[in-house]
Amino acid sequence: MQFHALKRRLLQILLFLFIFAAAIFTEAKAFANENPIELDQQTFYSTISGRNEDNEPTGLSGNYVLSGNITIPDGTDPVFTGIFAGVLNGFNERGNYVISGLTRPLFDQISGVVKNLNLETVAGET
Repeated sequence: MQFHALKRRLLQILLFLFIFAAAIFTEAKAFANENPIELDQQTFYSTISGRNEDNEPTGLSGNYVLSGNITIPDGTDPVFTGIFAGVLNGFNERGNYVISGLTRPLFDQISGVVKNLNLETVAGET
């Protein structure tokens, strides 16, 4: 009889931990969606480069929103070379912004979300 009571108590504890973890995850996700990191012409390159101090590609996750138009200068390679696992949104309450001057894809690999992003002057356009 004690075995069944112990088993039931263990299941209650596991269920509580599962619900607690789900609540924390949901709150963290809501916080990330409410507080995106703003990217402008100056911060775009340092953020999107996704490289560590040894210039090795790293993964990039997080919630990002453009806060202005981004112009890629000739000869600049803005391609993120790691896996982009975050959210990049081209729209915020001040407007819908554009990335122009791309000559290559912005990301090598994406497992995240890119939305509301306008691109202009993309090489290879027909």
